[in-house]
Amino acid sequence: MPATPKVSIVLPIHNAGQFLQECIDSITKQTFSSWELLAIEDHSDDESHEILLSASALDSRVRIHENPGQGVVDALNHGIGNARGELIARMDADDLMCHTRIEEQVNHLEKDSDLGLSSSLVTHFPRSQGNERKGYEKYVQWTNSLITRNDLEANRFVDCTFAHPSVMFRKTIVEKFGGYSLGEFPEDFELWLRWMKSGVLMEKIEKNLLKWRDHPGRLSRRSSRYSQEDR
Repeated sequence: MPATPKVSIVLPIHNAGQFLQECIDSITKQTFSSWELLAIEDHSDDESHEILLSASALDSRVRIHENPGQGVVDALNHGIGNARGELIARMDADDLMCHTRIEEQVNHLEKDSDLGLSSSLVTHFPRSQGNERKGYEKYVQWTNSLITRNDLEANRFVDCTFAHPSVMFRKTIVEKFGGYSLGEFPEDFELWLRWMKSGVLMEKIEKNLLKWRDHPGRLSRRSSRYSQEDR
């Protein structure tokens, strides 16, 4: 097994074959190399598993796990529970990392030992045609306007202030305050609110470090747990 990584990237996967290879390529091209990718395969019936097998054969840092439960919450908690890194980076299988993302977020957290979570600005793509994705574009513009700890705390009850796959956080926070919960709510929004209430400090890097793909199949468009009237 490779040396203990600094960062564990947790990537839940369910029928993500259309975009998965491009996502993995964006991870393997990172300027920061001390990472492991925990690819949590959530009962896919497309080509996702074959893509993962090929990726793990090429790069030993790619670790494939089967979700022992069902759905994204079980997948995320299983991934974090098996993570060897002291920092957890979230990623989704349809998104793309900018090549310096991991390095910049590691530096952000190392420069401030009081900081518990680092996020970034995100680029929403592809660009909408007509009004089909205008709601999400407005949401991304809003989240990108919130940078500082004060910004994030002041707006925490308005909507989720982070794009979920843009965050990196210390594993010790999960051990102290708990991980993702299952319920009729967005699992990330509930987690950030709970952690903020517990005093976890959060901040964004004022750079676009994630390309956040919008498409009809994304979970936030399919599940009622993520519904918003303006999206």
